[in-house]
Amino acid sequence: MKVSKDVIKKVLKRVEDGSTLKVELPKHKLNSSQWYRLLREAGLSSSIARGSRERVYTLEKVDIVKARVKKGEFINKICKDLGMDYKNFCRFCRKEGVKVMSPSQLKSNYKNRDYSRSGRKKVVTKKSAPKKVAKKSSKKK
Repeated sequence: MKVSKDVIKKVLKRVEDGSTLKVELPKHKLNSSQWYRLLREAGLSSSIARGSRERVYTLEKVDIVKARVKKGEFINKICKDLGMDYKNFCRFCRKEGVKVMSPSQLKSNYKNRDYSRSGRKKVVTKKSAPKKVAKKSSKKK
């Protein structure tokens, strides 16, 4: 079976974009041994992760998270909606050198947390001075 270099490049591009060989090869009626033989024959080398799951953490999803953070949503909630783990998302951003929030957004996020945790605005009470206790006189009658 002849496979052109264009097909190989398409598969490699899709895998780089987050898909896996397990998903892409059947689309082109190839198995893994044929795939690696074709790469050798074409003089190409590829270091592709052999996992069976698609990448969850991509730069496109980071852009989605950034847009939603600008609207005032919490990163933890956004990650849940997108099927990502918050800690792993943060690790991905650190490795890629991506800043999701600016310092001003972070500051407003901290303020908004007081609303979300209890479902109502945090009430700040004034600290009153301790009440003075009247001293009993030590005079004997």
